[in-house]
Amino acid sequence: MGQQQSRIRLPLKIKLLVGVVILLSAVVGFLIFSTIHLIQTDKRAYIYQLQLLEGSLVSLEISQHVRTARTIPTQGSGFESWFQTQNQFGAVFKYKTDASIATLTPLLQTLKADFPKEFTFSTEWLAALRPALVSNGLAYANLSGPGNLPFLGIVQYTASNSELWLTVLPLQKFVKEMRETHTTITDESGAVLIDSDPAVMFAQQKLTQDPLFQAASTSKVAAGALEYSAIQDSSKAEDWLGSYSRPGNGLVVMSKTRWADAMRGTRQVIIKFLLLGLAAIGGAIVYAMLFARTLTRPLQKLFLATQQIAGGDFNLTVKAESRDEIGALSESFQVMSKKIQELIVESMERVRLQGEMAIASAVQQNLIPQAVFSDENIALHSHYEAASECGGDWWGFFTVGRNTSIMIADATGHGLPSALITAAARSCFSVIHKMAQEDPQFVLSPARMLQFANRAIYESAGGKIMMTFFASCIDHEKKEITYANAGHNPPWLFHKSEAKYALKSLTGKGTRLGESLDGATFEEHTLPVHSEDILFLYTDGLTEGKDSTGKMFGKKAVLKLVESHLDKGPQAIIDALLTDFKTHNGSKPLDDDITLAVARLT
Repeated sequence: MGQQQSRIRLPLKIKLLVGVVILLSAVVGFLIFSTIHLIQTDKRAYIYQLQLLEGSLVSLEISQHVRTARTIPTQGSGFESWFQTQNQFGAVFKYKTDASIATLTPLLQTLKADFPKEFTFSTEWLAALRPALVSNGLAYANLSGPGNLPFLGIVQYTASNSELWLTVLPLQKFVKEMRETHTTITDESGAVLIDSDPAVMFAQQKLTQDPLFQAASTSKVAAGALEYSAIQDSSKAEDWLGSYSRPGNGLVVMSKTRWADAMRGTRQVIIKFLLLGLAAIGGAIVYAMLFARTLTRPLQKLFLATQQIAGGDFNLTVKAESRDEIGALSESFQVMSKKIQELIVESMERVRLQGEMAIASAVQQNLIPQAVFSDENIALHSHYEAASECGGDWWGFFTVGRNTSIMIADATGHGLPSALITAAARSCFSVIHKMAQEDPQFVLSPARMLQFANRAIYESAGGKIMMTFFASCIDHEKKEITYANAGHNPPWLFHKSEAKYALKSLTGKGTRLGESLDGATFEEHTLPVHSEDILFLYTDGLTEGKDSTGKMFGKKAVLKLVESHLDKGPQAIIDALLTDFKTHNGSKPLDDDITLAVARLT
């Protein structure tokens, strides 16, 4: 019969390799993601802190200029010389105006006279200053222009003496210092006063739509940070990191950095981490391949060995290549293959023995008479059931003329040895039967028959197996039964008198057969019998059979059942006994062989 060969769809080394790569990729990926996230978070926090610090410094410097504006000596006329020297502390000019600053037109002429042509003072510029001067007494002006140097104007108004102070601050150095970050200073209306980008500062624009300015103008705190998207130098929206502060005096300081510029260093770190992760995964793949080869090579040999065993070849050698569990498995596999070979041999031997036992059982069944026999003198019904393949019980009968000999025996134990002894007993009585048929003078003496049987059993078993035996001879002419008992359970003779049965137990002295070769003696007893008398013979497998709790069926139960079914005939007696006994025994195997024989004289 062909063996079905297993197909390997996914080799173990591939599974191991994929598992190691997936596991390491997950770990490395998690570490890289966590590290990148941490770096980005720290970088963002650092930029926000730096922006706020720079904004605070700018705010502090502007506020200082506002506080010290009136302490700077007034330049008055001759501003041209100051403009040429560009005093870093600025120049202060004082003017007289009406109490409510109703008009600044006369001031416009004065400013044009005091300042060189690089400064352009328009009526609109002066009109834009008036609301802030009236409400706060302080206003700012972006005095920068395209092609000119950057300047900031700080305008202060004192209502008590109608004095107007104009402080002009040069911003060259200031703007240069702010070029490291994109910093913007506006007033509360959003007008750009100072910007690190000259194009923005000279454009004289307002940032009312800028998300950072909107956040600063609506915030309830003096400083804050914002991550937002906005269009700056192109039509494409970009991500920004921005911070803002409101130092007072009507100023708003904003600092912003492109997300791409802020994270440029972070991207380099990310690339390095990715390269490191790929290198780690590559190393893991190489290691997994080497490890998988070391692990799967002996397993592959074991797999090939299983195929060899499946083909019926157990003469194989599996060498242990390591001292680990796989090496121990290889050695165990070697031992297992040899053990399987031994078990197969043992199984074949067991099958052979089982076949022989089956033949022996069939032969023994032929040694037992048919279950039902009847003639004009007697009706016999029986039941035989062995506890194993072969049993140690035997019963038989034969007729010679008007005589019927009935015997029953039980060898010690059960199985094949006991079955051989029953065969010896059966052969002995076959010879006796033959002798009685051929010799009319042969006396059918139960005691003499037991002596013959004792010699046959002793010579067969050598005194190692004994057998209890009951032999009887019924003379139908004389209407009497002669019997001898060699240690067997006494059969019961039920003598019918009118409608009742009288019990007689057929006991007698005699040793078991097979105990000794010579000196065995057996008592013979003779009793009268009549028509309708019933003889009941049995072995101790019936009375001593135990249930699951260890309780025996018992002679009393047997006798009670027999007596209650005497009027129904031999077969009814056997059926009733077997039904109750099977209920008592349950599903467990028989403890011993069971043999029943019931004879009714007709």
